[in-house]
Amino acid sequence: MVDHDYTVPVRVCTNTKYGVLAMLATSLKVDGPSPSGVNDAR
Repeated sequence: MVDHDYTVPVRVCTNTKYGVLAMLATSLKVDGPSPSGVNDAR
């Protein structure tokens, strides 16, 4: 899990006093040590 790129489509929308605010993330990068008990199956 260390230093891998993943495609994870996430959309967040919220109503604000200025209108609708929408954010879209299409990827994330995991940077750091693997949690204990998690094996990298690659």
